[in-house]
Amino acid sequence: MSERLVGRQLLAAALLSLVLRVWLSGLFELSPDEALYVTWAWGRPGVDHPPLLVWALRAALRAPLSLERATRLVPALCALGTWWCLDGLLVAWKAHARARWALLLAGLLPLPATGALIATPDGPMVLFTALALRGALQVGEARAWGWVLAPAAALAVLSKAQALWLLPALAVCAPREARGALLLALASQMAVLPQALPSLRFQLVHAFTAQGPAEGLAAPTRFPLEGVLAFLGGQVALLLPGLPWVRLREASTREGALALAVLVSVAPVLVSGLVRIPEPSWSAPAMPMVMLLLALGSARVDRRRWAAGGALVVVAAAVLHLQAARPVLPLPARADPTSRLRGWRAVVCDGATHPWRPLPPYALAAERAVYGGRCGR
Repeated sequence: MSERLVGRQLLAAALLSLVLRVWLSGLFELSPDEALYVTWAWGRPGVDHPPLLVWALRAALRAPLSLERATRLVPALCALGTWWCLDGLLVAWKAHARARWALLLAGLLPLPATGALIATPDGPMVLFTALALRGALQVGEARAWGWVLAPAAALAVLSKAQALWLLPALAVCAPREARGALLLALASQMAVLPQALPSLRFQLVHAFTAQGPAEGLAAPTRFPLEGVLAFLGGQVALLLPGLPWVRLREASTREGALALAVLVSVAPVLVSGLVRIPEPSWSAPAMPMVMLLLALGSARVDRRRWAAGGALVVVAAAVLHLQAARPVLPLPARADPTSRLRGWRAVVCDGATHPWRPLPPYALAAERAVYGGRCGR
């Protein structure tokens, strides 16, 4: 099968996934975080993240879609852009067609799939991390890509303060030709740093000090290394459907560099794990590299193992999406992360009590601001 035909098939599948995600995203309500971001996009004060997500939401909310679908158009488009950036790298590296299909399927793994459905700063950050990665890794083959790195790095920081750790990760996997572009990217990040400083201060307190959350996500550890073990175990569990594609034998130098970049990307999270139980999404900056590693490894396994990995990814994704829209697994609310996507209209309009506990302090106010005027619709 020709590379051009494979590319057309992949593009059609990626566009279909975009349409399905936008349609599906209208079947469940906005989470408290999403509701909070929407109120910021409407002009209410209180932003604790850099402004790029709010800017994107202001544009998306003008679309002739329901509130939920317009809000989630942003992460769906970011997921499409992330796939395009990473697939372009595989094409440049002349990767096997199976690697390119595995990359598309890797976007259905729990963390990338959640980031493609739920509007958070992680979606834009992952997109511009992937774009920066492509710029850094392709600069040796086409110097024009070096000029992409600086704006991509700046936009990643404008998405989330965690992206300030992007350049050290790129430095360990980029070729020597990228050094000048990396320095320019550092200057671009410093130029937008004032926009990220309030969020950076909050994140440092949240993840590294005793003043962080007392319970729930990012709670203090109860014994040494609990946070590190919880984070690593959680990441393996989230990547479990794609693990059949992992093949360490015959790994290339390029894959070794990408693996080192993943380690650098999650190093701050591992440090935080000494005092806090990290949130699963804190690994988001490493996702583009992880997806590339899974894709490249999948090309070296036999067809049966490749198909088994693909089938597991699709089944896990189907269960996750169905649970979000129409729960099928008998999970208690505290154990079901999708419970945050249901029941808010009943809370706002009917005075019901939401089963998800503990609620963030902003949850009810944000949900009332979003759904208070939509009761009965």
